[in-house]
Amino acid sequence: MTYGYRRPPYGVRGCISEDNGSSWDIKNEIIICSDGEHGDIGYPSSIEVKDGTIMTSFYTHTGKFTDKENQGLFTHIYGTRYIVFVRFNV
Repeated sequence: MTYGYRRPPYGVRGCISEDNGSSWDIKNEIIICSDGEHGDIGYPSSIEVKDGTIMTSFYTHTGKFTDKENQGLFTHIYGTRYIVFVRFNV
């Protein structure tokens, strides 16, 4: 699962569940991005790519909310690929 982390340090994070979502390994949270300028960041979407890597895309803004037209505010779409190693209890 990936999610927007909307408190400092702003970014996108992920967690692994080994029991179909009944519990989450928050102690080993995956930090995908932690350099957001403010809390308007997130809505990540993740897929597994054929080679086994995970691709997560999300949006963030740079600049400040300066006026009603948001001049000076830029929206960016980011993507990152990574490998998740999962323990199997045998």
